[in-house]
Amino acid sequence: MDKQSIYKMKKLIILIAIVIVAVVWYQSALASRSNNKEPLTFSIESGQGTSTVANRLEEEKLIGSSLAIKIYFYLHKDLTIKAGDYLIEPKTKTRILIAKLSEGEVADNEVSVLIREGLTVKEMNEYLKKEGFMKDDSFLTAAAQYEGYLFPDTYRMYKDFTADDLVEKMRANFEKKLTSDLRAAMDASGHKPEDIIIMASILEKEVRTEEEMKIASGLFWDRLKVGQALQSCATLAFILGVNKPQYSYEDTQIKSPYNTYQHPGLPPGPVSNPGLRAIKAAIYPAKTDYNYFLARPDTGETVFSVTLEEHNAAKAKYLK
Repeated sequence: MDKQSIYKMKKLIILIAIVIVAVVWYQSALASRSNNKEPLTFSIESGQGTSTVANRLEEEKLIGSSLAIKIYFYLHKDLTIKAGDYLIEPKTKTRILIAKLSEGEVADNEVSVLIREGLTVKEMNEYLKKEGFMKDDSFLTAAAQYEGYLFPDTYRMYKDFTADDLVEKMRANFEKKLTSDLRAAMDASGHKPEDIIIMASILEKEVRTEEEMKIASGLFWDRLKVGQALQSCATLAFILGVNKPQYSYEDTQIKSPYNTYQHPGLPPGPVSNPGLRAIKAAIYPAKTDYNYFLARPDTGETVFSVTLEEHNAAKAKYLK
């Protein structure tokens, strides 16, 4: 056999090896199981494409590889992913999950209740009534004493669930999300756990991204160290029950222990129900030279400033 033939043979062997590895990987990915330890709900909205759904499935660790799902649906063009709420049992095989999604095997005796980060108990109550989950203010009554400790998440509930059912599930989820590592970090932070949650509730309402939350967290903790008023608009929103792009001087004069424009220190309790990002930001603040910030009404972007002069310039530019 000449050198050219040997070279071609080697290329063929390598190609065959690559194909074999790819096939083994593909079959292994389809045989993988979801990592959820409890039944959970996965919701697909109308119009969400295969790529989006596959990426979400991988992010939530319900499949081993989003690429494998994309390849599967590419090879099976007669199948499509159908919108709906899917109940995913623990350790569900990817092949079975694909069958569920393509056949539209949705749970019909349950509903998904999405509670977003940063809502107050009052705002949750209004949302539940608006969406038809509640007919009265029973959630407001059941959850009144748990402001700040109701974890925002998507909850799978039976259609006839009560306010107490949802509150119990949200409280249990909060305790579960605060892992032993997070609790240890809270203890080591130098702040009381309840103060961490209060700070997180402010951050959740004040800024949007995780990075901004960490910067704002450092800024607020620094203000507390020197006895400076927090001057948090989130606390005014909690008092007034209205979210405004900019609050008036009269708003800052309202009499309330939650008014951090008038009272130094943290407010007496949380002003929203924070998610993990805000809680972690309260525990792990970023150290910066920033002293002021504002949110641009047009984009929602947070503009941080070091000096009052810079801050006033930003207010003149963005808060016209």
